[in-house]
Amino acid sequence: MPVKKHKDIDLGRSLKSFFELPDWQERTLFIGGLFVGLMLLYVLFLVTMFIPLIGIIASCCFLVMFPLVSMAVNFYVDGYRTELTDALVAGKTADSVRVSGNYQERIITGFKLGVSNLIYNIPLILLYVVGYVMLIAPVFAVSIGSAANDELSGLAMLTLLSTTLMFYVFILIGWFWQIVQMYLIYPVMFIFFRKERSIRDALRVRKMVSFVRNNYMNVLIYSLVMLGIALLFGMAMMVSVLLVFLCIGIIIAPVVFAVGTTYTIHLQADMLAQMERNSR
Repeated sequence: MPVKKHKDIDLGRSLKSFFELPDWQERTLFIGGLFVGLMLLYVLFLVTMFIPLIGIIASCCFLVMFPLVSMAVNFYVDGYRTELTDALVAGKTADSVRVSGNYQERIITGFKLGVSNLIYNIPLILLYVVGYVMLIAPVFAVSIGSAANDELSGLAMLTLLSTTLMFYVFILIGWFWQIVQMYLIYPVMFIFFRKERSIRDALRVRKMVSFVRNNYMNVLIYSLVMLGIALLFGMAMMVSVLLVFLCIGIIIAPVVFAVGTTYTIHLQADMLAQMERNSR
């Protein structure tokens, strides 16, 4: 039986599609503005916390409201990305999806996607927790050993050195898993989640493995491109932040962040839609 050959992602189209939209500036202003607004809110908190009395009240409100607002923004953007992918898979254009609207539906979709993503991040969380426990716990052993006798003190110090080494091993493994999860597992999980907005579908590991096996080239292209974009975006942000000291960065940094974030969202949607269509 002949093996079905899948088409590769049209990378050139994906990279330039966002800037071909007639309203890409408006989309950047809205999506990027949400995240820039969060950063400004955080800066406002840092400023007001030093004001007597008012700072205490502001800090309490911030600690309660900021995580909720931040999650709502991220869930909304994830829902927007999902709707973009829906349209592109159906053969429509990205400008057929409004950048604002469907707030409740998009936030709910983003919440479900976030839960699915969190499940795949459980190994990462466990690695970091165990790593930090191994780093902190021996400190108490050293203090107790040094108070007892030299033999116990030496044993405690050896334990501290061993667990410190293990801490860095766990952190390195966690970093590697995070890269794999972000650039390999997440896109495939997203494709399975998108169809029915189902957390259960996002956890079909066997089907996901089969999908990767049959579409490994497109998955690899997506992973490398998104990793490259993340590195370029990070370097651009570093330069923009450094320019803050020259004052011009105060304007450039938010613009770079807003454009880069919105561009990345559209690039993900376009590449994921192509990956799904080409797998049929």
